[in-house]
Amino acid sequence: LKAGSMIAEKIQARIPLIISADQSIWSIHLPERERVQFNLVDATKQFTIHQPLNLNIQRFDVQIQPEAPDLLLNHHVRVALSPFSVEIPQQNNTLNVTIHPGHWTLDGKIDPKGFYQNYGKWRDASLNLPQSMLELGQIGANFQFKHTPGDQKIADFSIDKIQHRADHPFFALHRLSGNIYRYQQKTQTSFTLNLTGGLPNKQYLTFYAEHNLNTGKGKLNFDLTPLQFSPASLQISDLLPGLSEITDTEGTVSAMARFNWTRSGIQDSKGQIDVKQLSFAHPTAKINKMDTSVHFNSLIPLATPPQQSIDIQQVGAAVPIENLAIRFQIESDSQKKPRIQLERTFFSLFAGNITTEPTLIDPFAKSARLTINLNEINLGQFFKAIQIEGLDGEGLLYGRVPIILDGKKVTIDHSHLTAKSPGVLRFHSDKASQMLAHSGEEMNLVLQALEDFHYSELALSMDKSPEHDLTATLSLLGKNPAVKSGQLIRLNINLTSNLEKILEAIIQGYSLSNEILSDLFR
Repeated sequence: LKAGSMIAEKIQARIPLIISADQSIWSIHLPERERVQFNLVDATKQFTIHQPLNLNIQRFDVQIQPEAPDLLLNHHVRVALSPFSVEIPQQNNTLNVTIHPGHWTLDGKIDPKGFYQNYGKWRDASLNLPQSMLELGQIGANFQFKHTPGDQKIADFSIDKIQHRADHPFFALHRLSGNIYRYQQKTQTSFTLNLTGGLPNKQYLTFYAEHNLNTGKGKLNFDLTPLQFSPASLQISDLLPGLSEITDTEGTVSAMARFNWTRSGIQDSKGQIDVKQLSFAHPTAKINKMDTSVHFNSLIPLATPPQQSIDIQQVGAAVPIENLAIRFQIESDSQKKPRIQLERTFFSLFAGNITTEPTLIDPFAKSARLTINLNEINLGQFFKAIQIEGLDGEGLLYGRVPIILDGKKVTIDHSHLTAKSPGVLRFHSDKASQMLAHSGEEMNLVLQALEDFHYSELALSMDKSPEHDLTATLSLLGKNPAVKSGQLIRLNINLTSNLEKILEAIIQGYSLSNEILSDLFR
């Protein structure tokens, strides 16, 4: 038996029937449960169904009134299809699906006008995707069909359990429910799907789809209705337990997607993600008031216009970052893999600002190369942060820090920061004076000079390999008016300090940008 691309073959059946008749009614009855066994084959070879299928006929009753003015017929059928598995070849692997079709009950009749109509129920179905540990359970529907012109509802359906079966599930138990309608206008027939879903006690997903059988045109609208998070009620972990480390969530998140297609495929798609005043805490940082509105001018493949924005008022970490602003564009390569063109990252640090030069981010790559620019960094605040006892200064730092990130390994290749204008550096440490008390007159003069050192040149060079700690050298040219009649002194000082902490803060600003953008793809 062939129906479209599906072929039922090797059919085996034993169906005893009891047929009785009187003057007005003929009855056909199945005295006991019976089974029809067959193989089901997809002629297009897009998927493979394993093991023979067993259709268990649990009830079969038909009544016919052949001598009525118009033929009358009523039937009641109850069947169950045995579980089976399906293999679907994909580009890099094979998707396995296990299907439990459940039970079907169908009541139908031909009315006096000759129109056929039926009513049915579908219960106890489930679908499992073992590779992704995804299960859709308790699938059911009430459906009807009337072979009459006009609009009608075809079915109401629900999926009461959508679960991630992993030991640590990424998302919470969800459910979906909806209906299907058929619309007829002259020679045109179309179907619509309305779907809502979410947590059992909170529906926040809506889908609307329609398809015209005659033209092949259709569309799908998806909306994530605004979710209002607050510590006293809804948290991200309520939806996604896999993100349980994120706490104290507060703010609003919403999203939408639109697809249009014809018989030749999807013609256009677009989407949008909106985040308003979102704050949350993570073990590595606290995000305060994030705002973004990302517009996608294509979802297949993924792409955005230039100058998409993500703004965060403050990132609370070891060294706080303020006014983080990310500007980016998403584009896809020839293989339709998305990449992020990071146009600019800006954030405030030490009364100055940090920016990144334009760079291309592959969210699926382990390594990235970028250059960070430091502008007007307050030298006093910088010295205070690197925590060298007794070191203070006046002036502004400028420079570039080339960085290579490979997983969690960091490489800095010949970073060079300078002060463009003269300033003052002050270093007074009793501990240092005691340690160097017997180092000679020259060292004593250096320590005296550093107590009020008026520099004309100041440079800070930094290098770091993946295997070694950061090395930093402070180079100075200047004088202390009270030491050796203000004679010029050139000093090179190797710093052992908390500089790595500052570097981590700077890299965190970039990494946070990268992580936020990469998470958009999920």
